[in-house]
Amino acid sequence: IPAKTLIERAGAVGFLAGVAVEDFFPGSPNELLVAVTEKRTRSELDRFINFLKTIS
Repeated sequence: IPAKTLIERAGAVGFLAGVAVEDFFPGSPNELLVAVTEKRTRSELDRFINFLKTIS
């Protein structure tokens, strides 16, 4: 799905999913840049991964 659609859906359930690469490199509508830091717990990461599985 387009990255911007994924970002919108993620935001609707409380995730800040990342940045649409297309904003910086036109022609890349399905690419998403995600960064993870030590401030995120394993549980939070698992929730995000499970969310991604439901929309792919």
